[in-house]
Amino acid sequence: MQHILVIEDHLETLDWLVSTAAEAFPSYVVTPVPTVVEALNNFNKKQYFLLLVDLYAAGQNSETLVKKLRWQYPDARLVVVTNHDDDRHIYTALQWGVDGYLLKSERSRIIVDELKSMVLGKPPISPTILRKILSSFRCDSDHTKINHNPVIRLTNKKPMGHGEDIVHLTCREGEVMHLIAKGCTCSEVASLLGISANTSAGYIKVIYRKLCVSSRAEAVLEAGRQGLLPSFFAAQTAQAG
Repeated sequence: MQHILVIEDHLETLDWLVSTAAEAFPSYVVTPVPTVVEALNNFNKKQYFLLLVDLYAAGQNSETLVKKLRWQYPDARLVVVTNHDDDRHIYTALQWGVDGYLLKSERSRIIVDELKSMVLGKPPISPTILRKILSSFRCDSDHTKINHNPVIRLTNKKPMGHGEDIVHLTCREGEVMHLIAKGCTCSEVASLLGISANTSAGYIKVIYRKLCVSSRAEAVLEAGRQGLLPSFFAAQTAQAG
């Protein structure tokens, strides 16, 4: 039995998120928790497929909560559901290592469709947020403008063409990177490539080290910025447009 954990401190919104998750995954068990304390008390009880979290309702415990969830459930998809659509909040969430970013202002149908798309390997991201992220990778001669966008300044590197060392991935690392971009977990990467989970984790660590990042979302953005995922971002741009 697959499980989904929903963390939201506004009870009416909590009920809405639970029904939305249940509509997207009708055969899954959805557990609602209104406080961080209750969320932490759920640790070690179940293995969750999906964590729907209003990080910013958690206040100062947000980063700690993400780290605990990531440590306890490394294969779970951690998706933020929030009202914040500004660069600072998006950047912070990506730095913390979330796998998706959905806006509460979206219609329920859109959120349901985004959640359903996870089974196809697509990260659940609100169209507005996706367009904002993709715009960061558009070719633009105004490097100063690009460099001041916090969404893409994930590693404090210089814009391409300004003396930055280009990252090179091996063929196998490239395969792993594309699967990560499609939303595959470490275990799924191992299964698809016919390698062990430890080997898969090793490749991911090497990729993170080469890209100077610490999360899957950061890796996808940085790999896209460096032109390592042209086919992936071309497909995402077509869907967002």
